[in-house]
Amino acid sequence: MHDNDADVNEQGEEGEEGEEALIGPTELEETLLPHEIAEHRHGDCMYYNECLTAAAHLHWESFSCHGCLQWLRDEGEDKGP
Repeated sequence: MHDNDADVNEQGEEGEEGEEALIGPTELEETLLPHEIAEHRHGDCMYYNECLTAAAHLHWESFSCHGCLQWLRDEGEDKGP
């Protein structure tokens, strides 16, 4: 993804349910509603702008950060009180 927008996902570690986790967005068939964005996007991620650019380049209707290895790592961090 970082060197070529067409390569959206990079190989990652094994994710939940035995599926291989990837760094990069997952294409969604429908546009997210405003109240759904926080559930699907991680705007503070260091890769967010690259993923947004890749999704736009590929003419995706929308995308989700769910399943991304970076999302899984960030969710596992202790966010504090």
